[in-house]
Amino acid sequence: MKATRRLDVLSIIGGILAVGMLTASAIYIHRMSADSYCSSSEKLRQAMLKCLPTPDMRADLELAAPWDSKHDVKTRLPALRNAVKDYPQSARLQLRLGALTEGAESTKALEQAARLDPTNALPIYLLANKAVSSGKLDESISLVKQANSLNHMDWYPLPFEGCKGDGTLELDMIAANSSLLFACNNTRTVSRRLTEHASSLHATGKTPEALLILSEVKKTGWNLIRKDKNTSYELMVGIAIVQKAHKVEKKIYTETHNQTGLEQVARENKEMMRLKAGGIAWVQQCNDILGQGVNALSFVALSSVVGSGIPQAWLLLVCLLSWGILALRSRGIPASEYHEAATERAFPAGRLVKVYALMFVVLATVTAGATRVALSAQNDRMSAMTATACMVIPRVLALVVLIWAAAAYRRSYKSIVRAANNEAPAPWKGYPIADKRERQRRLTGVCGGMVITLALMIAVLTLYSKTTMNSYPWEIDPFPAGIYKLESKYVADLVAGKVKVPETYIKAEQKWFIDSLKTGAKPFGRGAQ
Repeated sequence: MKATRRLDVLSIIGGILAVGMLTASAIYIHRMSADSYCSSSEKLRQAMLKCLPTPDMRADLELAAPWDSKHDVKTRLPALRNAVKDYPQSARLQLRLGALTEGAESTKALEQAARLDPTNALPIYLLANKAVSSGKLDESISLVKQANSLNHMDWYPLPFEGCKGDGTLELDMIAANSSLLFACNNTRTVSRRLTEHASSLHATGKTPEALLILSEVKKTGWNLIRKDKNTSYELMVGIAIVQKAHKVEKKIYTETHNQTGLEQVARENKEMMRLKAGGIAWVQQCNDILGQGVNALSFVALSSVVGSGIPQAWLLLVCLLSWGILALRSRGIPASEYHEAATERAFPAGRLVKVYALMFVVLATVTAGATRVALSAQNDRMSAMTATACMVIPRVLALVVLIWAAAAYRRSYKSIVRAANNEAPAPWKGYPIADKRERQRRLTGVCGGMVITLALMIAVLTLYSKTTMNSYPWEIDPFPAGIYKLESKYVADLVAGKVKVPETYIKAEQKWFIDSLKTGAKPFGRGAQ
């Protein structure tokens, strides 16, 4: 009786989970096929234009997305100038104009952007870079101090949260208007030049002035590191700025025998190494995925739910339906006394645990292999093969387990009949329909156990995704704002000390930093230059 009840419980729980899986899969598929999901860039652009709340944002979208492969700045300047005339009070467009032009036009636009948004340090940093490029070091230092006092930088990314797409469009738009890269590179340039100026001041005996400039340079780096809605690129540029200042500070403190200063630099540099190792860990996890426009974890999760969940759930429901039909046909007919013993012999608890554990291991292996292949896939054919494996292997596994269960029950049943009657059992098709009903009931329980195993696999995958990516699979949907939001959250948690950086990354970063000091390599040699 225990074995019978055990399988009945598995069938009930599995049935509930199967209905849930089918419902979730249907919702997901509906979302992916909804009208708001656009694979066409032009359709997506039109959808985004409807989502953006202000006319200057819509004008910015037109400028940021020329929808060609060249992203030629010169072809967009006339449209940008016209947009600025139409919306002269838009700090967003003034910043774009200042970033994409030169000379007096650029300076005027950046000054206007700073007046329109006095909380944004970015246009002031860009003005400081122009000043230092013109040899106006004192003016540049003054502007950097002013920018550092604001503690806020905004390159005005467009809010695409309401629009769905193929997952790569936002990156194209960032590259198109180049505001992020321009802002980081200009901030880094002015910081590098001021650091070199500080080193020159120290060489001429003006050490206090040099240390004050280095302090402002480090504040600039920290502004990038602690910036709201940060990206890994901004994080790494901020780290490079601080480490460049550390190198000069260490030289000054060593020559002046300032032990307290050296200890402070060591503490700050240790934190820089942790942050940089965390940034590299993020890049290692995501760069290949972003380049292909697919997130491997969400890809595998979807394959596990749709590729495995649907067929196994349907398999359980088919077993339930078959059992229901046999039950209707054999109403009032009692089964023979053999079915309980056959169940106990064919499906002892230990054997079921081993079968489901083996199934779990196979699913885990397929998932791990699919993740690795998806991360390293270099062409569509490899990605297609991975998707096929995710869908085919669990289905084949489910059928194998079901066939094994049916054969095990029939073999046990016939063995018990032979022992009881001391004669060869009749062919299975000649057995009472009530006994066939009981066999189908046991197979339903086995299928229920398979669905439960699959649900556990999906739960483990979900927790793994949350642990490694700081997000659940359903939060990594392929829409443009998804990756950017995920990256911003990761960087914020990293800076706040909430992300545990793998020790291997930290040790590798420490080794690389020590080697760079010996060889004279740049502190940010492996990052974006």
